[in-house]
Amino acid sequence: MDRKRALRIAVPIAAALAAAGALALLLALRQGGSGAPAYETAEVTRGRVASVVTASGTLSPRVTVQVGSQVSGRVQALHADFNAKVRKGQVIARIDPSLFESQVAQARANESSAVAAVAGAEAALGDARRQHDRSAALAAKSLVAQADADAALPGLRAHLEGCPACHEEHESLLALVSSERP
Repeated sequence: MDRKRALRIAVPIAAALAAAGALALLLALRQGGSGAPAYETAEVTRGRVASVVTASGTLSPRVTVQVGSQVSGRVQALHADFNAKVRKGQVIARIDPSLFESQVAQARANESSAVAAVAGAEAALGDARRQHDRSAALAAKSLVAQADADAALPGLRAHLEGCPACHEEHESLLALVSSERP
């Protein structure tokens, strides 16, 4: 019985394969007819050989450069774009100078104020010397009370002791402010 069963399955499969082969042969004869390959000929000429390469993956630069600035601020103008080629010394961006200009103006005003403070301290010292000399001369002639003459002496001493320190302070401030000039 096994043999009958195998024949029952094998015969229809063989018939289907034979029918498919006959159909394929019929279609092949209708399309090409002869089945010989077709050739195309052309004259030989000189020219450039073009080649196309297709690849996949991640591109990475040969050299990566970090760009920074010595000062910070708002960018006024940008002279280079992303991935643009730049050369050494080329200006990439221009920072808004208004903040720095105001700092320079403030430093100049501080310098003027320090110069005026030194001149004021020197004038006060000169005035205290004149007052002391006048009081001492009047006291020597007994034209003013000795208490008034003695009252001028502490004012002169205060200016004499305070003026060098004040003068040094203003000179150091003046030097600091002058060094901030561009």
